[in-house]
Order: sequence, then structure tokens, then C-alpha cells
Amino acid sequence: MYQFISAFSSLFREFVNNPFEGLIDLQNFQLSQIPIVIFVYQYWPMIMHAMTFCLVGVAYKKKEWPTFGSLLYFCSFLANNFILKCITNWTGSINTTLLLFLIIYFVEIWLYHKGRQIAFGREDRMLKYL
Repeated sequence: MYQFISAFSSLFREFVNNPFEGLIDLQNFQLSQIPIVIFVYQYWPMIMHAMTFCLVGVAYKKKEWPTFGSLLYFCSFLANNFILKCITNWTGSINTTLLLFLIIYFVEIWLYHKGRQIAFGREDRMLKYL
């Protein structure tokens, strides 16, 4: 089951659009914003992968349930991509989009951590100060 979900997740991620694609068409950038836009647009899939991997790592311990971890990664990746697409369409500004997304991301980390505490009744992971 793990191989199926992992393969499906990898294949599906290849076809998910970059949430910043529409942003380039929406506005005329100032000269100072162009390096930020190019960096984010080009490297966003790697950034999103790393952020989602860290997010899932808060709630999932390595080798506990590989199928659950893979499914959680897939759902988190899709949800974060959807949230980012909505924020991008709503704000139309790359700076505001990134700021709002980072705030939501840290709230998600807190929620995943609290979910793990509730599910397992212990505090054996990071973020003990939350």
C-alpha cells in the first residue's frame, strides 16, 4: 500500500501547477521585485517539498506507519498548494502572499504537533514550548 500511495503522490505532484504562475500575469513588477519572483517561481517546488516534509515530520515519526506518513505528506502538499494558490489569487502580491503563507504554515505546525499529542497522549517531539 505504501508503494502505491508514494508512487501516486510523486506522479500527481509532477502535474500540480506552481501557485505563482498566475501572479506573474497579474501585475507589473517593480525592478527590485524581479529577483524574488524569479527565485520563488523557479525553486518553489523544492521549497514546498521541504516545507511539507518538515510539517509531516512534526506529526509523524519515521517508520511508524509508512502508509500513513505518505498519505499525510500527499494531503499536506495538496492542501498547502491550494492555500497558496488562493492567497496568490486574493492578494496579487508576492510579498503579502509569502508572509500570509508563512503564518499559516506555522499555525499548521502547531496544529500537527497538538494533533500528535492528542493522538498519542505524550509530548515526545519538538515544539514543547507551544
